[in-house]
Amino acid sequence: MPKQKLIISLVVAAVVVVAGWGIHQAKGGGNSTGPSADQEGIFLPELRAQLNDVVRLEMHQGENSLRVHKQGEQWVADDMQSYPVKFESVREFLIQLASLKDAEKKTSNPARHADLGLATPADPDPGLATPATPSAPGTTVTTRLQIWTSAEKPLVELLLGNTRYQPTTGIYLRRAGEDQCWSALGQLRPVTDVKRWMDTNVVSLSTQDLASVQVSGDGAYLIQRADPDSPYTLDLAPPEGRALNTASPFSALTASLSWTSFEQVEAASAERYQLPPERTVVWTTFDGTTTTVQLWRLEDGGCWARFEQDGRAELEPWAYSFPESKAKVWFQQLEDWLEPLPEEPPADEGTPPDEDTAPDEGVPPDDGVPPEKSGDGGGN
Repeated sequence: MPKQKLIISLVVAAVVVVAGWGIHQAKGGGNSTGPSADQEGIFLPELRAQLNDVVRLEMHQGENSLRVHKQGEQWVADDMQSYPVKFESVREFLIQLASLKDAEKKTSNPARHADLGLATPADPDPGLATPATPSAPGTTVTTRLQIWTSAEKPLVELLLGNTRYQPTTGIYLRRAGEDQCWSALGQLRPVTDVKRWMDTNVVSLSTQDLASVQVSGDGAYLIQRADPDSPYTLDLAPPEGRALNTASPFSALTASLSWTSFEQVEAASAERYQLPPERTVVWTTFDGTTTTVQLWRLEDGGCWARFEQDGRAELEPWAYSFPESKAKVWFQQLEDWLEPLPEEPPADEGTPPDEDTAPDEGVPPDDGVPPEKSGDGGGN
């Protein structure tokens, strides 16, 4: 991607015109709408002046974190082995942050921070319905934001709280280490799930263009068709007395590359990928384009997959994990497409005896004669 100037994007997105704003710094005085606001009321003029120098960004919210940094001309995710994130997502967030303006002072009482979603564990519990502990039910968990340029010390350290929508859109925030809270105008969408800044769809293959699916390794077979209007055929015959369960039993497999959103990613140089894959699946389109997927099972039922696709060299360094639902489709075998076997009738163990005629063991037959009394008979 060619280098893009965040400053230019900011001017367009925020609809502001500032001559030489790249070197403009607030010198204090003249505006009290923020701790370092400039004459235009921008809350973070120091960030606005150094947008092109930002090299690292982190957001932490409870147990969730987003950590990205600039690697050459590309932004990558720290916690996903430097997998690329979308430049547009980073740019949009930085533009939104640098555009916050017209901040108004709110509370500086730590006991009231939770009301604005700005509580931290160090804040006292106010004993109100909305507790100050960020993990308490009903409380917005504060997002801690840090932004670095080339300097070791962060350029920006903020706590981001609740978003407000009336009378205008804004957000509550405060600087780390300070009790003073602010309400600034502008839109800002904190993110702590880094996958929201990624293109998680590895490949997309139209089912209309698919000509065949070739499986090798764990249960080999070939599914193919002559043209888009023809049904798929399987090169395996069902066992005697068995039939395919539907008219199009292969639809899940043939459509499984239409959307491939991964859960995790790791380097393909990892040890597990030096072993032969348990299964290899090759999708081929009518124009001859091939997509090869090598698969390794996971203990939880999911799988790891490596992708190769014509013209997609960027896929080679990576392996991706997928959930059990996707793994079940990619590991399908002939048995999965057959009608279930009919239930066998219970074994015939013979006809049970008639309860009215069969004598019980140990019970004398009833012949109408009463049994003799025990004892000496009582006679003379």
